[in-house]
Amino acid sequence: MRWKPRLIGLAILLLLGLFMNIRVSRYSEVVWEGQLKRLICIGKIIDIDTDENVDQRVTLRILSGPFRGRTVTSNNIFTGRIYADRVFHRGDSFFLDIVMKRDGEIGRVELRSYFRNRFLLNLTLAFLALLILVGGATGIQAIISLGITGLLVFAVFVPLAIRGYPPIPIALFVAAIDTILTFIIVGGWHRKIIAGTLGTLGGLTACGLLATLAAGWLHLSGLDVTFGQMKLGVKVWALGIDRGAHWDYREILVAGMILGACGAMMDVGMAISAGVEEVRLAHPGISARQAIRSGFNIGRDVMGTMANTLVFAYVGADMTLALLPGVEYPGLGYVRPFFRLLNQDGPASVALYAIMGTLGLVLSVPMTAVIAGLLATTHRRQTHD
Repeated sequence: MRWKPRLIGLAILLLLGLFMNIRVSRYSEVVWEGQLKRLICIGKIIDIDTDENVDQRVTLRILSGPFRGRTVTSNNIFTGRIYADRVFHRGDSFFLDIVMKRDGEIGRVELRSYFRNRFLLNLTLAFLALLILVGGATGIQAIISLGITGLLVFAVFVPLAIRGYPPIPIALFVAAIDTILTFIIVGGWHRKIIAGTLGTLGGLTACGLLATLAAGWLHLSGLDVTFGQMKLGVKVWALGIDRGAHWDYREILVAGMILGACGAMMDVGMAISAGVEEVRLAHPGISARQAIRSGFNIGRDVMGTMANTLVFAYVGADMTLALLPGVEYPGLGYVRPFFRLLNQDGPASVALYAIMGTLGLVLSVPMTAVIAGLLATTHRRQTHD
């Protein structure tokens, strides 16, 4: 086992992790609401008290921003609503919303959401470290591939979509570049990259076209998708009528389906193209028909597990879709039967995600098998000549 690349990768990851932890834990930002100046920073509960008027009076130490090290207090009053009430404990960290006075001192202090970013960062670092320990150089290549994927999505797709460019062509372009670079990084430059890339893009294009038609037939708005604790349409409305007025939300919905299915289709495309290449090496005299059949057989085996991966990923991301129809309310019965719940905009969008992603995956199998089989036999003829 080669430890040198692992040690180098872990050392770089450790330094990056220390830097990111410092940056994340020191986060603070000043925002203005008209003439009202607010400081968004991070605080940690160091003491909890109670009295007859307040359920919890918490004392917090500010961990970031210009007031770092100072202590503030805030009240936590229970409303009796299970979805709204929070029970605080010592050691809990929160985003604080501090209304600043005219003289720049601390005014009213409000507790916002739990501070989860640092834990998520460390969890991600642990995942990357495990990739390096188990995979070595291959794990490092996988990390580089993940970095490129994130860069393409957040530095290319998101800025262009925000500016009003058509999301579906951008999503296909990002998927194409990501597929090519991922295949080159993981498997090196090889003829099988051509078949894997073309098969993946064929499946994604079919997914995009069919999803566009289906979204139109279903009259999906793209605005009923849940975003945090609020639906996207409500978020956009809160920004003002001019913000996001040029966006095509239905196309953004379809673009999300394309990008969401890209990883699974890359797996299928590479598995089929690599499998056909191995068959050609083992049987140099194989015909195009036999090579294509081999690709189909490989694709059928991979397709079953990958289809389950997509369906479970989409359904698991919104388990309320499965739980809510089974809840019986006293005196009312089942107020949200599955038949009517699935008919709504948001759940129908989730269902379309799963169906179209799986359908594109299935269509990518014959495309990749045919291309890989033809390329394999073309290479043999050229070598003979």
